Amino acid sequence: MKLKLRLLLKLCLVIGCIGTSFVLTVIMYPVMGAVFSASKARIYQGRYKRLWFKSFSRALNLRVNIDGALPKQAVLMVSNHVSWLDIVVIGQLLPGYFVAKNDILNWPVIGLIAQKAGTIFIRRGDKSHI
Repeated sequence: MKLKLRLLLKLCLVIGCIGTSFVLTVIMYPVMGAVFSASKARIYQGRYKRLWFKSFSRALNLRVNIDGALPKQAVLMVSNHVSWLDIVVIGQLLPGYFVAKNDILNWPVIGLIAQKAGTIFIRRGDKSHI
């Protein structure tokens, strides 16, 4: 019984995080873009995105161990990630945008959130699109 309650709580937290990300990216990001200058809006959006990734990480009970120092200046980070959890971990540690396959645009809810969060989509196998 206790296990079922914990799983139900986890599910509610994950659904709550996804709902929050929808509100953040679909409503708050455009408002920030209208109220602030483009550079200031990107800074605020990046902060909220990282905070969201941290919250989502907590909801999933992820523990992140950092080995070494995080970069202080702008970098291009290339990662052949193993699972979608890599996105959550990297997203909470470094500000930035993700590159994803174009198919994700068609995913319900997640596709719209990824698009509004600034994800760059590419068609796999189409070198001219890259």
